[in-house]
Amino acid sequence: MRARIKARTAAAFDRPALPHGFRHCAATAFALEHPGRPRDAAALLGHAGPRTTERHYVLSRRHLALAKVQGIIARRIAAGTVQGVVPGTAGEARGNGPG
Repeated sequence: MRARIKARTAAAFDRPALPHGFRHCAATAFALEHPGRPRDAAALLGHAGPRTTERHYVLSRRHLALAKVQGIIARRIAAGTVQGVVPGTAGEARGNGPG
């Protein structure tokens, strides 16, 4: 089963995905959609305790925070209120000047 999943995902996405990665994705997606239900996520994944599941909740909160910051930066770039950033350069993504 593992070999088939790796082969199919490699063919579809140019890199293989392992079955356990799907568990991580499911746990993080659940945490993003249901932030107040870590015990349900633990049950979904078959974890004996909440500690392992807490990791996915931390990652989901980090993901949301990063997306929020990226949105703020993108709006400021579009409005021209971020100094030292040249649109279309590598520095734009970091909030730095070119280079």
